[in-house]
Amino acid sequence: MEGTDATIRRAGSLTRIGPDAPALHPESGDAKPETPGGIARGLAGLLRGKRANLAAGRLTVVKVAKPDQDMRFDVPVTGLPTIEAMIEAGATCLCISAGKTLMFDRAEMLALANQNGIAIVAV
Repeated sequence: MEGTDATIRRAGSLTRIGPDAPALHPESGDAKPETPGGIARGLAGLLRGKRANLAAGRLTVVKVAKPDQDMRFDVPVTGLPTIEAMIEAGATCLCISAGKTLMFDRAEMLALANQNGIAIVAV
């Protein structure tokens, strides 16, 4: 198990644009090939292990308790390291379980999230 922060960083690396990804049209965000086969070549690059921005630059982190999670021993936790990992990964939203997630250094965590345009939503 890699842990939350490592998972966030890995997700961020998977949503980055690679060198062979198709160009995006600046207004619509749709792929706009430079040549007739541009999109196909970009997708072929993805299949060869290249990275593309599949989420159009948007990454949401969901940290929730499992339905049968034993809260005596395994409680979802977030804190400054979570927000720092999200900043590094380019994530813009953190969704947590209301009433079931511990937030360490809450004031500092919220301030850092606000400074970096990260929304925190409790559901």
